[in-house]
Amino acid sequence: MKKLICIVFAVMGSAQVQAESCYDLWYERNLIYAENGYCFSTNLGQSTFSEYSCWTKSPSLSTDEQRRVAALKAEEKRRGCKVNTGQVPQSKPVVSSAGVAIVYDPPSNVRNRPNGEILCSVRNQSTINIHGSENGWYRTDVCGTPGYIHKSQIRF
Repeated sequence: MKKLICIVFAVMGSAQVQAESCYDLWYERNLIYAENGYCFSTNLGQSTFSEYSCWTKSPSLSTDEQRRVAALKAEEKRRGCKVNTGQVPQSKPVVSSAGVAIVYDPPSNVRNRPNGEILCSVRNQSTINIHGSENGWYRTDVCGTPGYIHKSQIRF
């Protein structure tokens, strides 16, 4: 996986950041740290990246990863982002028996795979179908095609 990310960064170089929300910027930046063994101290970081092994507070990032982190931080600063990393996440989410969830903090991106390309954005609070979960991402068909929405964007 790390090799794939490096290839993506090499192709993208210092490409412009195109995240839809401040959370997406925060997530993408911290995913780089998580994949390099960073041990998060915030509630949100620990909850969001609990699937990743943690072994350091000072991860060694490649040059491309450092550039991408810098670009993401710059965009967060430009937008005035303030993601509440101290929030206490809900307990381990499960798919509701009804198979639906509420998108509570739009706009919320739906992606072709976890942390993949954006298929569409849910722009209003709405109820969506949920068809299962995978590592903190929920499968949905809200875009008219199978996609994934992050657990932080929905409530059951």
